[in-house]
Amino acid sequence: MKNIPDNITRQHILRIIEDLNHGIVVVPPRQRSVKYCLEFNKMYYPPKYLVRMANVRANGQELWNFYGGPETNDFCRSRGFTIVEHGRAPHSA
Repeated sequence: MKNIPDNITRQHILRIIEDLNHGIVVVPPRQRSVKYCLEFNKMYYPPKYLVRMANVRANGQELWNFYGGPETNDFCRSRGFTIVEHGRAPHSA
């Protein structure tokens, strides 16, 4: 079952990364990934949180009805991002 809207673009995710890097948004402790990280410019982010917040930019609300792991990772990869196992990279955000 596909739950992530197709209209979330790479640019939406990049804007959330930018907001995180500037302290505009902060990843709540419960939203940090324990299995996977999205790697971008040698920084590491929780993929599910990025997609959740990118949906705010794309569709005006946080996205809650979707799965982490393969669904989120495949979605991020389809947008040109690299996903790594959490144990191989520290979290930047």
